[in-house]
Amino acid sequence: MRIEFAAIKSRGAVARYVARYGGGEFPQWKATAEKLRALPPEQHTPGIIAAIIGNQGWTHLSCRECGNYVDVAITLGENSDGVTVCLPCLKSAAAALAAAQSAMAALQVAAPTGDA
Repeated sequence: MRIEFAAIKSRGAVARYVARYGGGEFPQWKATAEKLRALPPEQHTPGIIAAIIGNQGWTHLSCRECGNYVDVAITLGENSDGVTVCLPCLKSAAAALAAAQSAMAALQVAAPTGDA
């Protein structure tokens, strides 16, 4: 489990995008990679980068549960197998789990033991 920050993710977005698409293997995205490569470092902001790429996926975190882009999230699991979840969805999941646990405890108390 690890805490993720969009600000940190966006720092390397230009380098990651250029490394992935700047070599010509994907000609449809090479022009975008060239625009990013020409961008001065002081303009490597999440908003500018996302506007050039056309989406926020390279600069923001996406909650796996609700699909919203968020600034801070938690990733449960290891490496690429992890699932990134925002705070509202994590709270909702915790509440659902607590309710299920309470219901299970109530069922165990109410269930006959068979020791009559």
